[in-house]
Order: sequence, then C-alpha cells, then structure tokens
Amino acid sequence: MRRVAAVTTRQNAAAAAQSVAWNVTWNPYGPLASMRFGYGGSAIFTTDADYRMRDLTTAYRNAYGVG
Repeated sequence: MRRVAAVTTRQNAAAAAQSVAWNVTWNPYGPLASMRFGYGGSAIFTTDADYRMRDLTTAYRNAYGVG
C-alpha cells in the first residue's frame, strides 16, 4: 500500500503547482511521524508504543533561514 508523500495544489488548470506538504514520513504501522509544509514549517508527531500521539513539535523557517 502506498502512502501520501507530498501534497500540491493549483489555483486553476493553468497555474503552477504549489506545495502544501512534502517530506511526509510515517510510522511503520500507521500514523504520521513528520511532515514539512510549503510555507517553511514542519511538524513532528511523537507517539507511544501503541501509536497514541504524545507530543507535537512544530517549527518554522522562512526563506532566509530565520524562524
């Protein structure tokens, strides 16, 4: 079974694709492990042994590496 690795969108059929999410990683048996967003942010989902989410860590870096 394939899993989502990236998500893009277009304003219309002629517009360039815009990244919504990319570098999406998954835990071996289910939920998301981490992902990066098109605006420069990221999210890391920490789970316990039963894959219940225990922590969500977010970060943001702009085009200049500041954030």
